[in-house]
Amino acid sequence: MKVLYIHIGTPKTATTAIQEFCLDNQEALNQKGYCYPVFPFEYPDAPQTRNGHFLVGVAHDFGLEGIEEKEQKEFREGLDTVNSLFENYDNVILSDEIIWRSTFSKRKSLWEELKKESEAGGFQVKVIVYLRRQDTFCVSWWNQLVKMGTRDVAREGLKVYMENVPPAMQLDYYKKLEKISIILGRDNVLVRRFGKEYFEGGSIYTDFLQTVGLKLEDGFTVAKDIRNYSLEGNNHEIKRILNSLQMNPVQNKFILQVLTDCSQVSEKMHSFAMLSKEEIQEFMERYEEGNRRIVQDYLKGEGELFHIGEIKKPVWKQENPYMQEDILRFIGKGFIYLLEENHKLKAELKLVKADIDRLKRDTSRHKQLFKKLRHPFRAVAHRVKGRISALWRNK
Repeated sequence: MKVLYIHIGTPKTATTAIQEFCLDNQEALNQKGYCYPVFPFEYPDAPQTRNGHFLVGVAHDFGLEGIEEKEQKEFREGLDTVNSLFENYDNVILSDEIIWRSTFSKRKSLWEELKKESEAGGFQVKVIVYLRRQDTFCVSWWNQLVKMGTRDVAREGLKVYMENVPPAMQLDYYKKLEKISIILGRDNVLVRRFGKEYFEGGSIYTDFLQTVGLKLEDGFTVAKDIRNYSLEGNNHEIKRILNSLQMNPVQNKFILQVLTDCSQVSEKMHSFAMLSKEEIQEFMERYEEGNRRIVQDYLKGEGELFHIGEIKKPVWKQENPYMQEDILRFIGKGFIYLLEENHKLKAELKLVKADIDRLKRDTSRHKQLFKKLRHPFRAVAHRVKGRISALWRNK
């Protein structure tokens, strides 16, 4: 049977890397009877590599006039395209991590709608979901919010955030999976654990391919490994404090770039863990039963869903001996960036001035030529008059 694979994240599980990989290997996928289509739809902050975005609509544009009609129209056009692709391919892959969160609230009816579509179109829907250990998911998501700096939570500390995790994060994975399974069936919900120790072949790419029935050796290549750098150690604390300045996007981008570069240096010199093992275990107890049932019902096994190993790094604290060093590195790197930018602007200004001077010289020559061209008869008359005067003088 034809299969529509829908990769829904979760967030912070290398979704962008998978999307780029599928796009880069479109030809290899096609040869194996798979297609990762690119749609013409345009959305704010959602590149076309996120080809499953039309399933949940323009999530960033709440309240705009006519937006619901636009979403419905593109949803219909997208599924019509999928149906037409099944004429040439046995498998179609769609991907967008925002589906995980959107089906909690805005698009609760998505799975029922897709079930009806699959029955009418004669294809099967399979959902691929990567689950990350809940505590590391929270730390990574909080880090992302601090980097973006656009929400009030971006000014909160990690411990405060983890005590008030938004329901839309859906950290009770089992509850979420069951809602999908009730409609599509458990066998059609493909659960994968996120982490190198869990990946088939030790790579997210080999693991994803294996999930859809393919192998990396089937002509696939990893052109580039996408990494979304986190702020490490004291750098996230510097950014968290600076978020209170309510920077505009340009300012935030500059600060983030400086801190990201500093963070990569700091990580090599003094790396931290954000939570102690005791804090992790206490947090994970909230989800212990659900995680156990995921192993039993979706992975057909026993034991723990995630392993909590020893914490080999020191746990980060606000009062640590490296804060001053990291602050000075941030200030120094920021000055270097500004000096480099100033140097580039001066070089560009020098070129612009040279162009202006050259234009002025050309304009001056053109003006002189224009004067001559503007009065050709006066110039000829002047020369004739001169010759006649010379003749009279010679008589």
